[in-house]
Amino acid sequence: AEALVLATAFAARDLATLLAILIVAWAVKLLGFAIPVLLGRLNLTAVVPVHVEYAVQRTGEMVMVMLGEGMLSLAITQTTLDTTNISACGPACWTNKLKAAASFTAGFLALASFMYLYYRANPFDRHHHAVRRSPLRGFLWTTTHPLLAVCLIALGVSIKAIHPFAAEDLKKQSFALLLNVSAALSFALVGVQQLTHPGLV
Repeated sequence: AEALVLATAFAARDLATLLAILIVAWAVKLLGFAIPVLLGRLNLTAVVPVHVEYAVQRTGEMVMVMLGEGMLSLAITQTTLDTTNISACGPACWTNKLKAAASFTAGFLALASFMYLYYRANPFDRHHHAVRRSPLRGFLWTTTHPLLAVCLIALGVSIKAIHPFAAEDLKKQSFALLLNVSAALSFALVGVQQLTHPGLV
């Protein structure tokens, strides 16, 4: 099922369609797990207990992969500036180079900040984790990760798309909108995760 969803999403060859399909797939999976929990039909005594340390490690690795993809994309992206003749670069040229450097630094700090915020919001100690506090809190913490992964991918894509145009007008304003929406949703999801843990707020 997941392979079919990914194949359909990538076959669309459109960023907005790709994100929409991924979010819908996440919502369907969320409902399939939420309905039994909310209706009280899930027999908790028959469920294998969650290994909290392992779950934290694996979800943290997933977030690192999403952020690392954005870092790598930013590092290999070239700007539209002509850097072949540096000796003939005038004041305007060096101003554009500074803009490109500032764009790269801002993108790097944005991705690094999300990494810090994520690990700051999620404790490693199993006794202070949402999964041990209540089934509902553990459910919220678990199900926010797939959507957070989609938002972080969108954040990395938008930063990569905007960076080449640091010294000129952005060709597609949709990438700026994608950057704002993905960053806002990522902040909100990390905040929800922090609220699920006891003693952190």
